[in-house]
Amino acid sequence: MRVSELREYTLNYYNEHLKGNKVAINKHLKEVVFLSKTGKKIAKGGSMYKEKAAVIDHLEPLIVKSTYNNWGERKKNDSKDVIGYFNFKSKLEIDGIKRHIRIAIEVRRDKSTTLKSYDVGKKESLSSEGSVDLPSDGEDRDSPLNGVASLTISENTSFENNEKVEFNNSKILKPLGVFAPSNQAPEKKEVFRLRADNYLSDWLGELQKFRLAMILTGPTHTLKTETKNQILNALAELGMNIADLDMEQGGLESRDTQASYDRNISPQNRDRIHTTGEIPSSLEELYEWIKSYDVIALDSFNKFMTKANLKGTDFDKIRLDMPDKIWITIFQLRDDGKVRSGSSPGYDAPIIIETGKDGSDFKTAYAEIKKNRGNPDTIGLKYYPITGKIQRSENID
Repeated sequence: MRVSELREYTLNYYNEHLKGNKVAINKHLKEVVFLSKTGKKIAKGGSMYKEKAAVIDHLEPLIVKSTYNNWGERKKNDSKDVIGYFNFKSKLEIDGIKRHIRIAIEVRRDKSTTLKSYDVGKKESLSSEGSVDLPSDGEDRDSPLNGVASLTISENTSFENNEKVEFNNSKILKPLGVFAPSNQAPEKKEVFRLRADNYLSDWLGELQKFRLAMILTGPTHTLKTETKNQILNALAELGMNIADLDMEQGGLESRDTQASYDRNISPQNRDRIHTTGEIPSSLEELYEWIKSYDVIALDSFNKFMTKANLKGTDFDKIRLDMPDKIWITIFQLRDDGKVRSGSSPGYDAPIIIETGKDGSDFKTAYAEIKKNRGNPDTIGLKYYPITGKIQRSENID
C-alpha cells in the first residue's frame, strides 16, 4: 500500500470504529474521548507509515494499557482552551520486533481529556535507555510501503506494573560522615530505673540517659516544683550530681525553695543537689555552668528564655547539644493553657508531664504522664506528690 492508501485506510477505520468512543487509562485517566477531528489529525496531519496504519485497529487496548510518560506544553497555534498534553507510552510487537507507541492526550480547561495523536517509535527505541525515536511531521518512511504481517500488543504493556527494574550496584559504600552501618550499633546506652522503694519508679518506668529530658507543664499552684524536687531526690539517690537552676523562686535565699527542699529531698542527698537562683544570660553561659553535672533542672525555662532572648523551641537544641545529661525543665503556663511570655515550647522531649488538680484543694494536685518514650504502659498515670499515690487517668488522649 502507498502512503495515500494508508492514510485513507486509517481515516476510514477511525471514523467507522473509534469516533465517539471513550476509554479509561488504568490508574491514570477516567476518560479519553475519541473526537471526530482526531481521525483527520492522525491520518493526514503528520507522517504516515505502515506501522502507524497497522496500529489503528489496536489503538483502544494500547491506550487502556499505557503508562504516563511526561507532560507536554501547549503549542502557540492551540486553542485557548487547551492547557497542554499528557504523553503516554505503550509497548507492542510489529512483525516480531518490539516497538513503542507514544500517545498524546489533549487536556482542556474544562478538565476534559481527548485523544490528540499517536506515533510508533523506530526499532532503535529498544535501547537500554528506553528512548523513543519518533518520525518528524511530514516525513513518510518506507514509501512505497509493504503491508504489516502481524501486530501483537505486549502482555507487559504497562512499564509501571510489569517491568522489573534492577540496580546492579555491587559496590557497597563505606559510611560517610555521621552515618554508620545499621548492623554495627554502638554499645547500648545506659538504661536505669529509680529505686524500687520509690513511688516514682513505677510512675516513670525504665529510663535511658541518652538525650533524656522531662518537661513539666501546667497552670499555677499545681505543684510542678514539688514534683520536680521529688524527681531530683530520686536521681540523687542513684549517685547523680544535680544542678538545680531555681530561677522561679530565687534559689536558697528564698524560704519557699528551702521549705520545698525540706519536704522533698532527703538529708543525705542534699550535698549532691547544688542550687542557684541566678539566670544565665545565654546558652553559652548555661553550658559553662552545668558542664560537670549529670542532671540539670531549669525552673522555669520561661525565665531563662526571656533573659537570653530564646524561643521555646531552643530547649530541644539544648537537649541535643548535651545528649549525656538529663534535663528536667518546667514550662510555666497561664490559666488559659498558654505559655507565659507568649512563646510555645515546641519541644520533642522523650517525657512530657502535665500537672493539674482534681479539685480546688492543692492536695488534689497531680502530675500526669502524657508521653514517655519506651514506656507506653505509663501513659495516663497520675502521680500525687502530696500522698505519693499513683492512679490511672480515666481520660487518656
